Amino acid sequence: LTGKLHLPFERADNLAWADAVREIERLVAYEVAQPPSALSPAVPASLDSIVLRALRKDRAERFATADEMVVALKRVARRWKQADEDGQSPGPEAVSRTLQSATLAVRAGRADQALIDLAPLVARKDASDAALLTFARACVTVRDYARAQEATERLCRRPEAHAEAFALRGLCLLKMGRTEDGLAAYREGCQRFPRDASLREAHAVALWNGDAKVEARRVLGQALALDPERASCRRLERAWGRDK
Repeated sequence: LTGKLHLPFERADNLAWADAVREIERLVAYEVAQPPSALSPAVPASLDSIVLRALRKDRAERFATADEMVVALKRVARRWKQADEDGQSPGPEAVSRTLQSATLAVRAGRADQALIDLAPLVARKDASDAALLTFARACVTVRDYARAQEATERLCRRPEAHAEAFALRGLCLLKMGRTEDGLAAYREGCQRFPRDASLREAHAVALWNGDAKVEARRVLGQALALDPERASCRRLERAWGRDK
């Protein structure tokens, strides 16, 4: 639901499996569960009461049957649907739920399903930054660079654009064969976000692939100046240093 593993499982490499299981047993028996929305802001707060009731220590306080829990979930789902139908735009919880579902779908290799879920959100003129960015990521995953470019172009025109939007836009334009436009998108992004090392790294790679190796090394140097410990930049520096 939150897209996160519990701590003992996240530490599986450093924690003996038996110890991890004992820790889980202790948490189940004695620790009060946190609301899911506290672990991930993408989880609607209206689900908290259902999840927490299902996790209560006293069996008498939990749902008596699976059917009872389904009824509670359907009640929440009806409220979400009503919010969507009554308003001019989807309710915040419905949007949050869709974004969470789409993000998990992309991670699970089901980007096509994510695009279907997100289509109504991005079709709106007031589509949120998160919806457009998630949509663009999903499009890139299925190599639909044209739709990804359209979404990132909308983002890049906004005053509070995200650096990743420029990186994705540059990538998409390059994949579409619009080399100059792609490099221009990277340059614009670097001007808008002068402290973003990852964007400069992406720009450097695009330059290198376009055989502008001197300029690529210069931009990579800028990325390293911003983040000297950036491992991916260091790897590129070594690889490009051998190709002189």
